[in-house]
Amino acid sequence: MAVTKFDCVEYERKGEITVITMNNPSRRNSMSFLMQRGLNGAFGQFEEDDDAKVAILTGVGNSFNAGWDTKDQVMMSDEEKRSIARERTKISRTGAWTHMNRIPKPIIAAVNGYAVGWGWFVANNCDMVIAAESALFWQNEPVFGYQGGGQAVATQMLPFHIGVEISLAAKMTAKRCYEIGLVNRVVPDAELMNAAMKMAQHICGLAPLSVRIVVESCRSARLSSAIPSVTALSSWQESYYLGGTEDVKEGFKAFAEKRKPNWKGR
Repeated sequence: MAVTKFDCVEYERKGEITVITMNNPSRRNSMSFLMQRGLNGAFGQFEEDDDAKVAILTGVGNSFNAGWDTKDQVMMSDEEKRSIARERTKISRTGAWTHMNRIPKPIIAAVNGYAVGWGWFVANNCDMVIAAESALFWQNEPVFGYQGGGQAVATQMLPFHIGVEISLAAKMTAKRCYEIGLVNRVVPDAELMNAAMKMAQHICGLAPLSVRIVVESCRSARLSSAIPSVTALSSWQESYYLGGTEDVKEGFKAFAEKRKPNWKGR
């Protein structure tokens, strides 16, 4: 099947298996507005394609997804920001990527490099994760003086102490993620897509209705424990407060200037 191109994303179906590829290597596949829009388009096609039984999500280059892209925000005019904010609101309400849990088909993450910040969620929101040996997982919000609720999710998915370690910006190799149960398997870099395809082919051989019910049940059980913990914690509300602090501005500025941040605690 021919490749369908969306913003920064490519969609290709190989038999009953769909491969969705984040393709913006110059920005390390970071989560720009265009990437969001492209993912929603690709997952919308996957949702509507009755012949597509399983999706594999991966990235081009040395990154799976390098987290939230702030560069476009810096370069945009105020009018462009307002226009994008309106479209983002629409996407957050209806987008297939944003609401991927409504798609009753398994989604496999094939993590080929950095899964950082928001990219950590991109990988771990999938139903199964296969990682290349060189992959690196990093919840890096505290590096910028910020947090996005990741600590609540991490401590629900993992033993408490490991969840706290991840939430405090500890870098995790693919091997370490396999040891703690965040990754299904780790393979040599060159074998990543073959391993993901084999996993997808196994799923395609199972009873379709059974697969659908299992996937929906597992996601429901996961969300029932994770969502209340995220929204109930005071830190969820505090994330909005942190976004306006001097430390957050300094964190992003220091990162862009490749220097150590000068924290003020305000």
